Amino acid sequence: KSIWSSGGRLLTSVRLFDVYTGKGVKKHSKSLSFSLTLQSSSRNLTDKEVETVLNEIVAALQEKGGQLRPGLN
Repeated sequence: KSIWSSGGRLLTSVRLFDVYTGKGVKKHSKSLSFSLTLQSSSRNLTDKEVETVLNEIVAALQEKGGQLRPGLN
């Protein structure tokens, strides 16, 4: 829900494709990997638009306690 609500009108698809627990992930935590599709039906998106949407999604997940793995930001 956090991804969808923060992704705005350009986010057209969200798919969880991996859940990992194990080495490199804190005890009682999970690493979740999502595939996101951002698109407009009328034009190409700019890098700035994509970056803005992704930053909004990351911020929303961080408010819920999520965090990017080191090296991914």
